[in-house]
Amino acid sequence: ILQYLKGGLDSNSTAAHDFFPHGYPWLLFLLDRIGLLSPVSITFINILSVFISCRLLTKIVPVSNKLLFWGLVMLSFVNIKHYTLPLADQLFVMLFMAGIYLWSEFFKGKRKYLLPCLLITVISIYVRTAGIALIPAIAFQMIYLNRHQIARRKALIYGSGIVIIAAIILFIQNISLFEKKADYILQLNLMLMI
Repeated sequence: ILQYLKGGLDSNSTAAHDFFPHGYPWLLFLLDRIGLLSPVSITFINILSVFISCRLLTKIVPVSNKLLFWGLVMLSFVNIKHYTLPLADQLFVMLFMAGIYLWSEFFKGKRKYLLPCLLITVISIYVRTAGIALIPAIAFQMIYLNRHQIARRKALIYGSGIVIIAAIILFIQNISLFEKKADYILQLNLMLMI
């Protein structure tokens, strides 16, 4: 994908029609453009991403010995093995954790976090499709926070259930349409899963 973005491949190449989100290749492309794309910069970004992820996690979940936790995560074999690889994994985890942290702050009443929440959510999805997991989490949190008001309105509960079931049925009936619109949905082979 990076070769395609740099103009090294034509528009009929596999990379031009790749089903993966292009967020990470764009980061590599920008680093290349400013002359910073190297094993050192990749390693630095990955280590920084893991460290920030640890920091965010300890802000969300109480950890009694943060220094020990950070040390164990930073020195984990899995992380050490991936520090030098040009993969989106560590960057995605950082963005995902940032999304969780910002949304949790937003739901605590800090409304100024709304724009950063939306921005991080979109970037997270653009780096890895798995970032889409933030959206149902946000919806469930909104339902949970308003559960008492929702419970008082039986029609709202039944209506929501009908809408959700109808949406699932429509999605299943139109999977081929969604697969034509987004190659990574085709790659998931949803009909086989269903």
